Amino acid sequence: MTQIHAQVEGDTYFPEEFDLSRFETVASKSYTRDEKNDYDFTIEYRDRKEV
Repeated sequence: MTQIHAQVEGDTYFPEEFDLSRFETVASKSYTRDEKNDYDFTIEYRDRKEV
């Protein structure tokens, strides 16, 4: 999952009722804005937790 660290205008959103606690973050990498990216962002790799 990619999280962009900014408030932006748009018409597509991640569902608020989505329960991220059902997933475990197994890796993540943060990036700062640069000449190619206008915003800081984090990429997270998640696995579904066993029920």
